[in-house]
Parts: sequence; C-alpha cells; structure tokens
Amino acid sequence: MARDYLAEIRSLQAEGPYTVLGECGGGLIAYEIAQQLHSQGQKLAALILMDTPRPDAAMDFSKRIRFFLDRLRGKGSTAPAEQPQIQQSLMNEARSRDVEYVQRSYTRTIYSYRPKPYFGKVTLLINEETYQSSPNLGWEGLLKGEIEVHKLPGDHTSYIRDHVRIAAQKIRECLEKAESQVGSQT
Repeated sequence: MARDYLAEIRSLQAEGPYTVLGECGGGLIAYEIAQQLHSQGQKLAALILMDTPRPDAAMDFSKRIRFFLDRLRGKGSTAPAEQPQIQQSLMNEARSRDVEYVQRSYTRTIYSYRPKPYFGKVTLLINEETYQSSPNLGWEGLLKGEIEVHKLPGDHTSYIRDHVRIAAQKIRECLEKAESQVGSQT
C-alpha cells in the first residue's frame, strides 16, 4: 500500500520535502511511506501520526484490536429513513459482509507489518483516553529522532468526531510549524 501511495505522491510532487500524515492504520502506511522516502534520499518536512499505535508493541491485544477496528464497524453510518425496509435490510447484510472482510484483511495486514527504526522527527497526536495508558502508543525505542507528542481530547472515535475543530487546529499548527522549519532551512 505504501509503495502504491508513494508512487502517486511522487507523480504529483517528484521531489521533497514531503509532509506525510496518517490516522490510525493509515498512520502505519504514512510511517512506511516516510521510510521509503528516506531510503530514496528524499527529505520530509513532517511525519504526523494520528492515534497510530505501533502494531508490534507490547500493548494489550484486545485493546489493539478494538483500537484499530473501531472505525471499521460502521458506527454512525445509517441509511436515509425513507429507504424501503427490504432494501435497507439487504444493504445492511452486504455492508456487514464487506465490513467483516475488510476487518479481517485489515487486521492481518496491520499485525503483519514490522516497522523499522525511524531516524527523522515524528509528531504523534494521541487521544487523551489512550494517552493515559500509552503516552507514545508503543513507539518508544523505535523512533530515533525527535518525538513531539500532542494530546487531543476524547477517545479514539470522539477525538476526531466530537472534537474535530480541536484536532484540525492542532494539525494546522503542526503543518505550519513544519512549513516554517522548511522555509528557514532554504
């Protein structure tokens, strides 16, 4: 996945510095994109991981499963009330099969990924509930460069739903900081 995304990114912007951001499992893809960019001699302005636990960290297994799958369970996605009941039932059945397939594939992919040490700066945005038990989401020892951690209100679902303005403002601040640091280096 990272290789494919990176090819698309480089087709739009051939040279760095790049800003790479990913949320939850997408953060692992962002992490691998950053690794591949470094191996290609490219510079990163920022690598921002939002609520992205390290998949091979010694965290409680049930918490990790719940953490990665919360968003795939279809919470908050309902069909319009005016749809006929039979059509709704068929859609729900199909959606359940699709979600189940994605959950299994996604879980298998996430837990088979073995991240390598990263030597650049990483910004971690972590929801306050998770922060209480894992202030760096298991990334200690693997991140060898500067680590910047920001705590966001809420849990894994609410930090980006109910507190979206706060999350967006923090992302904006991180992006502006990265841009200003790149500007000062040129």
